[in-house]
Amino acid sequence: MSKWVPTSEKRKFIRWFLNQYRFKKAEVKKLFEYLLSHDQLLERVHFTDKVHPSNRTIVISTVCSETVPFEYRRNAKVTMSPDEAFQDLRNHTKERIYIVLHFRGKPFSHQYSAVREQFKPEIREEEQEPPILLQILAEIYLDHQVQEHRLAELDKEIDRCLETGDKDLFLRLTEERKRLLSLSS
Repeated sequence: MSKWVPTSEKRKFIRWFLNQYRFKKAEVKKLFEYLLSHDQLLERVHFTDKVHPSNRTIVISTVCSETVPFEYRRNAKVTMSPDEAFQDLRNHTKERIYIVLHFRGKPFSHQYSAVREQFKPEIREEEQEPPILLQILAEIYLDHQVQEHRLAELDKEIDRCLETGDKDLFLRLTEERKRLLSLSS
C-alpha cells in the first residue's frame, strides 16, 4: 500500500458517495451501509482502481457508468450477486476487501482521491513463477510428446505409402522419420 487511509476518511467518503450516486444494483447500498456499521470491516476496506484475481475484490458501478453493475471476486470465484458478497463479507471479517468503483467524474473527484490507494497485490506462493528447472523439464516433456506424436503420424503415412506404392513419398517420409529419431538420441 502506498498510503494508509483512516477509517474515518473511508466512512466520510462512503457517506458522500451514497448521497451523490445511485447504483445499478440497489442491494449495493445495503452492502455499503453494512460496512459503515462495522469498523472492523471498514478498516480492511481499500479503494483501488485495479482488480487482482487472488484478492477479495468488489467492483461496483453507478447508473451513470457503462461497466458491469456488480462483481464480487474471492479467490477464483466470481459472482454478480451483491447478496452472495454480503454473506461472504459477514462470514470472513478478517480478510482485506478491495473496492473498485466506476462512476461519472471519477478522475476528477477529490473525495475519491482522498481514499484511493495504490497497491501491489499480495502474490501467493502458488501464483509465483515456477522454478526454472521445472520450466525446463516441462519444455522437454512437451517437446518429447510433440515428437512422439509426429513419429506416430509418420508411421501411419509410411504404411499408406506401402499400401499405395508411392515410392517417392515413402522415401521422403522415412528420411524425415530417421531425422527425428536422430534428434532424440
